Amino acid sequence: MIGDEWAQLSVDQLKIQFDHWLSSILKEPLWSESFPDAHRIPWRSTREAIKIKNEFRSPGLYLWGTSLGIPRYLGKTTKTLAERITHRYVGNAKSQCELALQYESVLKEKGWKGLPDEIIAWYIAFSTKKFRTPDWKSRGVGELAMQARGGHGSVVRLEHAEDFAKHGIKDMWYALLPFSDRSQIGRLEREVIVIANSWNLDRGLPRLVND
Repeated sequence: MIGDEWAQLSVDQLKIQFDHWLSSILKEPLWSESFPDAHRIPWRSTREAIKIKNEFRSPGLYLWGTSLGIPRYLGKTTKTLAERITHRYVGNAKSQCELALQYESVLKEKGWKGLPDEIIAWYIAFSTKKFRTPDWKSRGVGELAMQARGGHGSVVRLEHAEDFAKHGIKDMWYALLPFSDRSQIGRLEREVIVIANSWNLDRGLPRLVND
């Protein structure tokens, strides 16, 4: 698997390999049933792609990018890539991509803090254990949203939804880097984030939203 191959490389070799891999997949058409071997999967094609691409059954890394070929986020999972993509990004109305699509205009104009209180309250309670206690639940969505806007709790998914919206959520895609050896995923994620950031900055592009 590609992830296991990358794990054997030195950092300098990995930098060269990342550039070759990304440059190559950016020249390909987007994945579709007509191009089943393509690597860049439009997020709205996830359901169809999962049925065909074996990579989804493995753990590994995944890279999100824009229609202009700008890498935006590198993530990891030690579970299956299918589980991570469907649970976090595309699985339901509160998933990150659906949120970015539904509130695209608001996120572009006002950022995530401009989202409705009930949306922010749901996310902060979902991501931060403290705000799931009976005491906080009794305070209402307005109080929870105010806490989030004030810098309390984890709002990473909201920040990422904002970034995706600002970079054109309708045409965002992701590419999979499957592993068979889970023990190497964390180390390689750290190395590839640094390399991907350098790739962007060398071309005058914004840093990954990982930072």
